[in-house]
Amino acid sequence: MLNKLLKGTDVAQILGISRALAYRLMAQGQINSVRFGRTVRVRLEDLDLFIRRNMTNPMVQSENGNAVISNLRLLGKDSGLGGSHEQTR
Repeated sequence: MLNKLLKGTDVAQILGISRALAYRLMAQGQINSVRFGRTVRVRLEDLDLFIRRNMTNPMVQSENGNAVISNLRLLGKDSGLGGSHEQTR
C-alpha cells in the first residue's frame, strides 16, 4: 500500500519553513523526492529521514525508532494534511 505523497507546501508547513526553501531542499537532494513531469512529491518516510539526519538531539526517539514519523502523522492530522482535528483539554 502506498502512503500519501506530500506536496512542497505540506513539507514547508510541517517543517515550519517557506515553500521556496522546501523546494530548494528537494532540488538539492537534501530531502528525497519523487518526480513525475514537473510535479515533485515527498514520501512521509523521506521527510522523516531528513528530520532524523538533521536532529541536534538524536535521543528524542521512541523504542522502535518511529517517534518522528508518528509525530508527523499526528501533525498531519492537525494541519489539514489528512484526518480530522480534535481538540482536547
